[in-house]
Amino acid sequence: MISIAYKPGNVTEFNPSKWETIIFTKKTKPVRTRYTLQDQILATVSSATYICVYINSKLSWNTHIDTAAKKATQSLNFLQRNFSCCPMTIREQCYTTLMRSQLVYTSSVWDNPVKRNVSKVEAVQRSAAWFTCSDFKRTSSVTAMLQKLQWDSLQQSRARSRVLMLYCIRNGLVAIPASAYLKPATAHTRGSKTNYRQIKCNTNTYSHTFFPTAICLRNTFLVNVCQLPPDSFKAQLNSVQMR
Repeated sequence: MISIAYKPGNVTEFNPSKWETIIFTKKTKPVRTRYTLQDQILATVSSATYICVYINSKLSWNTHIDTAAKKATQSLNFLQRNFSCCPMTIREQCYTTLMRSQLVYTSSVWDNPVKRNVSKVEAVQRSAAWFTCSDFKRTSSVTAMLQKLQWDSLQQSRARSRVLMLYCIRNGLVAIPASAYLKPATAHTRGSKTNYRQIKCNTNTYSHTFFPTAICLRNTFLVNVCQLPPDSFKAQLNSVQMR
């Protein structure tokens, strides 16, 4: 946690006791370094939170996904206790508002293809489908319920979220400089006028991060789709099944 202490006279001083350091590395025996602030050694931690996102020193999102799934499950238990007798439309709205938002929050950042994490969040949505349809028979098919509700998988939702964020970056709708990350494809590359150059990744961890995956997904779109205004682009995006 980072804290700033203010004192009279418009003088800003940092409080070393409220600062922590985290070292990101995949090495099994990382170099231990001590950092100091105002001659005070800062505590070293293996994980930290930033705007409710759990960041791990091993660049793993397991802790964040476990926490999000746990919070969403707790919300589902609350809904089951208090809204079971409501119409299906109300139950679905409760899921969308109180649960799904927790499962997809900042997904553009932490989305990754690790089977364990994908299954973790999908399992919560499948439980929500049982609640929404109020069909708890052992012979009932959750897949059929999801089709009835027309709920896409959360993996699809995360892929669309990444493409939409890249669209916002490209069009200056967010404060992320597009020129620093988006380079036009080379002249001999098919569709080079609208596509972006793939980012070379030396590790699997980096290849699963935002820009490498978002660029790969975005390059599959047609030229006329990429040039649509924001609302039209989002509507078109929601109708596409991502790879």
